[in-house]
Amino acid sequence: MKNRKINLKNFSAGRKALGKRILVYIGSAVAAAQVVQLLVEGIQHFINPKMLPDGFIIPYYNTLSSAALVIPAVIVAVILAFIKQLNYSSYSNKIKNTNITINLEVGDILTSKDDTIIPCNNIFAYNLDIIGNKSIQAQLTKSIKCKGMSGEEFIGQQVDKALNTQEFKDARLMDEPQIFDGKKYHHYPYGLIMPIKHSKKKKDKKFYLLAMSSIVDKGKPTVDHDTLIKSIDSMFGNIQKNKLTGENLAMPVMGTGAAKMLEKPKQIVARYILKRFAQTASTSCIKNLTLYIYPDDYLKDEIDIEELRDYIDFLCRYPENE
Repeated sequence: MKNRKINLKNFSAGRKALGKRILVYIGSAVAAAQVVQLLVEGIQHFINPKMLPDGFIIPYYNTLSSAALVIPAVIVAVILAFIKQLNYSSYSNKIKNTNITINLEVGDILTSKDDTIIPCNNIFAYNLDIIGNKSIQAQLTKSIKCKGMSGEEFIGQQVDKALNTQEFKDARLMDEPQIFDGKKYHHYPYGLIMPIKHSKKKKDKKFYLLAMSSIVDKGKPTVDHDTLIKSIDSMFGNIQKNKLTGENLAMPVMGTGAAKMLEKPKQIVARYILKRFAQTASTSCIKNLTLYIYPDDYLKDEIDIEELRDYIDFLCRYPENE
């Protein structure tokens, strides 16, 4: 049902692009029909009928038969334009003079086959009663199925192991830890990334927990606009400096639930993520970035796909200007 709604939305959201595409396709179809007609007429004028096998007839194209050729071509062109429009919410472009691609996708980021950024809290809590049930991190936790343990236990083992490494001990902030259910949680810098490995169908995949929000009350992670921007900046900086991720990375439009002060927070955050990637792309280990848009955000007009497509084109054409 949701896929059907997205397809319908693709026609309304991209109606300008659809109109342009129909005109281009019709122009191409008419041109192709005219070329075919000219070729046939050329054959009629230059080939000696005596050279043809007995019974072979070259059709003669008059005005009526020309229209009969053009009209079906135009109909096919319009149909192809509408079929192409079904994929309007998926977009891709390559940064000039590079092999680096920026992709846009409406869908569930957890279905991506690429390494994936998962927004997390700055204490790396993983218990569902602390992080809540609606976040992407919670959805990931629920989706993981391992023999003999829950997704919460699976992620918890890797988080606890990572927090005991010297890297994360050195990264701890020297403020007062938080305590939930008798357990002490240290704070970590926004933008810090923790890899989580998960094998599914004999394929290894990495999720990267990104310290981005804070938890004041259980089940209610929050983030303000300035902290969100700082987290995105630090994330790209850490990836660039330490080569943390693979070449293909998926990322959501993150942390916008609490950014109420902005007119269109999700659009602004999406643009900022794309801009920061373009700025660091030439020295980054990432060769393909896919920004995932939550389907409901697209359907409710909280994300303007057409504007993002235009912005990606601009970034790919003039990455040095951003």
